[in-house]
Amino acid sequence: MAQFSGVGPTPGGPDATRSESEAMKQRIVGLGEILWDVFPDGPRFGGAPANAACSTAELAGEAARVAMVSGVGLDSLGSEALTALQSHRVDVGAVQRNRWSTGRVDVEVDAAGLASYRFAEDSAWDHLTWNDELAELAAQVSAVCFGTLGQRRPASRAVLRQFVAAVPASALRVLDVNLRPPYDDDQVILESLELCNVLKLNDDELPRVARLCGCQGDAAEVVRQTCRSLSAQGRRPHAFIPGGDAAR
Repeated sequence: MAQFSGVGPTPGGPDATRSESEAMKQRIVGLGEILWDVFPDGPRFGGAPANAACSTAELAGEAARVAMVSGVGLDSLGSEALTALQSHRVDVGAVQRNRWSTGRVDVEVDAAGLASYRFAEDSAWDHLTWNDELAELAAQVSAVCFGTLGQRRPASRAVLRQFVAAVPASALRVLDVNLRPPYDDDQVILESLELCNVLKLNDDELPRVARLCGCQGDAAEVVRQTCRSLSAQGRRPHAFIPGGDAAR
């Protein structure tokens, strides 16, 4: 017989009020890779969707419940990753632990300050599996942030897309295009554009997406064309470009 600790909330009591308040909060999910960026001076917690989850949780405070859907290994880096997420108020209940190593990327910075990345192959976040808990979480989501890097392997690509497809029609589906050669496949980018209704780009990613979408002109014009294209397909016509003339 199942064992439970404690007792349930008293009907109408303060525990019940807290439970109702938690249930009413917006549910926001970071979906994709968890990894450590290993710089010459030491490792730093990273992964674009994990960073987005941490930032969102800190900004939202008590107004939202933020969760991470990813995978880490049964190693020390996996445990440290969970601790890092929790320190930023991110729920790690949907982070799967498996037999593969926690993701890492070795970062080299040249004299001009430009970084190059070498990703470890076959990491824990490459091997997500679908389950009832993910289906339940997806059905409650108000916003989900996902990227292209987290789809570099078929298993996690399938789970990521199933999750995004399962969120309510009203949810924000934010695509953070993350071009990291050799995992910057054109087909993955195009198929991901079909899943999103909000698109986040930077100045380096904009020309690539513009070419794939058949857009041309200066940065501002390309952004307008991309927004019109998304709008025509029933998607929210948003594009975010941190920095650069197109952001103004």
